[in-house]
Amino acid sequence: MGAGVNVFLYRRVPVTPSPTSSSSSSSAFFLPPWAIKKLRGGGGGGGRGGNGRSVLARRLEREAGILRSLEHPNIIGYRGFRRNSDGSRVLAVENGEKSLLDVIEEIREYEEEEGGEEEDPEPLPHKVILKVVGCVASALSYLHNKKQLLHGDIKGANVLIKGDFEDVKLCDFGVALKLDENLKVIIVAARRAKNCCPHMLRSESRCRRRRKRPTWGRGPSPPWRP
Repeated sequence: MGAGVNVFLYRRVPVTPSPTSSSSSSSAFFLPPWAIKKLRGGGGGGGRGGNGRSVLARRLEREAGILRSLEHPNIIGYRGFRRNSDGSRVLAVENGEKSLLDVIEEIREYEEEEGGEEEDPEPLPHKVILKVVGCVASALSYLHNKKQLLHGDIKGANVLIKGDFEDVKLCDFGVALKLDENLKVIIVAARRAKNCCPHMLRSESRCRRRRKRPTWGRGPSPPWRP
């Protein structure tokens, strides 16, 4: 997530029905854990560090507002947001368990431990690949056509996998951009210019100076970012 933002798992305490409850079961209700993104305090401080935290604070609040408005089976669920008196911010979302990047790294590490001589690990089964691509495409179609939003940061680390690929969910909307009725970007986030495809930026000269390689619509990230 970058400097100043911590991500951790919040395991919630099971709820036991009260004696006066009309429920026929006395067993505790299991509450699934939440993923917590927390920005440390000092978001409004001065100096370069303070400015960086201010950017992260605005980004986290904006992400909370976006997630609150979304409802799709392939987009991570919003659970809550809080701004604390010390300047810290807390965003709670559905637990996505692990990312696609984690899965790829696990396969690579397993191949290395087994002493595989091949340079690249075995790919995921084609049915799994098709499911991941289909789920991500469905989420993007919903964002573009229903919510007029561009995610802006598609990569393996932002595609979450639950179980054995039972669920695939898109996460991290901190740099999402608003689209107009023609699905063109309204506001450009220059800080992400290196990941933008050419037609996404209004200022071609600025893009040309800062962009390294483009990340195209729904697909490939640069090779160093699986």
